[in-house]
Amino acid sequence: MKRYTFHATLIILGVMSFPYHQLFGQRNLLVESSCDEACLKDKALLGDGSAAYRLGNSYMYTDRDAMSFWYQISAENGEKLGQYSYAHFLAAYSTESKDCLRAIYWFKRASTQGHAESKKASRLLLNGLKKNSGYKSGCAKQYMEGL
Repeated sequence: MKRYTFHATLIILGVMSFPYHQLFGQRNLLVESSCDEACLKDKALLGDGSAAYRLGNSYMYTDRDAMSFWYQISAENGEKLGQYSYAHFLAAYSTESKDCLRAIYWFKRASTQGHAESKKASRLLLNGLKKNSGYKSGCAKQYMEGL
């Protein structure tokens, strides 16, 4: 029985680590059949943070601006994964110092909701800002310098 459980666990972990965008296409919403993209957009704009987060993920490989927009909506709607993803987007892709401060804000918001990686990410970004206090090179470099 233990061997069966071990093998089943390995299979499940293998399936979970598979890059689903290759299997389902670049814009995989992974949605239930009762809610298409338009339905998710309506839900997201009406305050459903999870729907906005799923939309942000669906644009990950195709449209960075749309991804950022839906992650921001998700963050504003209180979804901790959306808050973390939006903060990470700002930290990784921004070239403006004000976005570094917004990234720290969203990392902290996600952290207060129990997102474990957010606290560490916030510290890394703060360390990068301390090393480069001139705010001249953009948030992405400062974030990487904090590593």
